Amino acid sequence: MRLILIIVILALLFGILGFAMTNLETRVAITFWQTTYQDVPLWSVAFLSVVIGIVSVGIIAVVDGAFIRVRLQQLVRENRRLETELLQPDDNGEDESDDPYTGGRAV
Repeated sequence: MRLILIIVILALLFGILGFAMTNLETRVAITFWQTTYQDVPLWSVAFLSVVIGIVSVGIIAVVDGAFIRVRLQQLVRENRRLETELLQPDDNGEDESDDPYTGGRAV
């Protein structure tokens, strides 16, 4: 899995580098909200877009990991509760030998 991640990162890096090298002289106008910026290098726009994408995916991964850890803690608490419930003796006053499933007296 780590090898695949390294290959994807290298492919992305080489793709950005190749795009930047072929578009060094290309200039574009960028409108950000209501402000327009003239003569912005296209490679910088592409690089900034990739960085913003990486940061946003990282934030989403951290938030998703936090939700998973919270759910795991809930499941651990529920598991402990069920284990203690299972291991506690039956205190409702009935004799366990009356249970037809344990081989006790017939019903």
